[in-house]
Amino acid sequence: MFPEICDQVIFSSTLFLIVFAPLAYGGVDGWAQNLIRIMVLVMFGAWLLKSAYHRNFKFFHPPFALAACLFTFHILFQLVPLPAAWKEFLAPVPRDHSILLPSTPDFSPPAQPSHWTNLSLYPEASQDGLFSVLTYFGLCWVMLNNFRERTRLRFLVVMLVVIGSFEAAYGLLEYWSGRQHIFWITKVIYLDDVTGTYVNHNHFAGLMELILPLAVGLLVTRQTFYAADSANSSMNRIKVTGGSAFLKSALLIVAIMLMLVALILSNSRGGLLSSLLSFLLLAYFMRSKRGKRQTTFQIGLWVVLLFGMLSVSLGREITSRFSYSIRDAPERLGVWKDSLTMVRDFPLWGTGLGTFRYIFPNYRSKIDFLVVNGVPRQATWNFAHNDYLQLLVECGILGLCLALWALVATLRFLSKLNRNLNGPGATLGYSCVAGVLALVFHSFVDFNLHIPAN
Repeated sequence: MFPEICDQVIFSSTLFLIVFAPLAYGGVDGWAQNLIRIMVLVMFGAWLLKSAYHRNFKFFHPPFALAACLFTFHILFQLVPLPAAWKEFLAPVPRDHSILLPSTPDFSPPAQPSHWTNLSLYPEASQDGLFSVLTYFGLCWVMLNNFRERTRLRFLVVMLVVIGSFEAAYGLLEYWSGRQHIFWITKVIYLDDVTGTYVNHNHFAGLMELILPLAVGLLVTRQTFYAADSANSSMNRIKVTGGSAFLKSALLIVAIMLMLVALILSNSRGGLLSSLLSFLLLAYFMRSKRGKRQTTFQIGLWVVLLFGMLSVSLGREITSRFSYSIRDAPERLGVWKDSLTMVRDFPLWGTGLGTFRYIFPNYRSKIDFLVVNGVPRQATWNFAHNDYLQLLVECGILGLCLALWALVATLRFLSKLNRNLNGPGATLGYSCVAGVLALVFHSFVDFNLHIPAN
């Protein structure tokens, strides 16, 4: 009885996070992040209690476990107070830059002896970043070691498609109505873009590009196994099963169409290109399996037809958005150039996880402005709009190498797994990987990896 209660706590908490995090503006507010951390802590505690009850602490190690642990130790080393002489030897502060930090009640440097200091230039920000890393790793660990039943896994997949469809439908409704609200809050930016319940259209596109391949994979599995059932069933069974299967497939097609239209009308250039690339990868993954050529053709046909029809009907919006690249590119490149200056000054250990927004104003070579309701306002860069460059700034070469190690280890693991997988689990697995890779590609020009919901 007790293990079943723990399982139910973990399962219910996972469903809550799938629904709550996107609806809470992507989970970016402090209160939302704290609630997400509490829920993950509850899930991890329930898993530990269940393991202790069974006296079984055997668990599955994710392929990136060692790299993730070393990355955690790297952040902890940034936070450990060190003698000032050690700090000067390991990460000397550049003489040609005076690092000024904001003095607010929430972020005030701790009172400590002058001969002790940290590698992180802003320890409070790095502590918050460490909590986020531990939250994501803890969630991943619990799910990998607790979700083994096919029915529950499939239910989670369906819930992801449902929340993606809701976000798309809600965003399109607000967009076409001209109301442009997020619940009761009036939007002041991105008024010409679909954003769902997200503030930023790029992060909404990140959610769509994660879930779209999963919805397509779910549709392919339904089509494939419905066809197999029909071939081996009597006429009466075909009539009974066929109606239900047709309805579910129709709902999936509607969900895919909604998310595709919402993705295109989000006007996210990185989201569109990353999604196209992820679908090409999904087709390649499926083609690598024997007997999957017909499925590959189905995926390719769906993608070409849907993107073709929608691109023709929405061509003006797409063309105008990509034309902005000429205007936006110099500004983004300028931010990356200034960020590389930070890397030059703090190459090995970085400035500290989570410190970019506080240190970057000391390096920005120009004053930036953001137009809100037609009024220019001075803007600040909280993120580098390149998650890998920002990781290099905050965690140095060591941190970036650990992240690349984790990525390579995971891809090698998936490559080996690919040789032994077949059936619906393989199809949905490929779909998940395609969605994750879409976000990986998109993060070269944005900061989706800093959005808790994604």
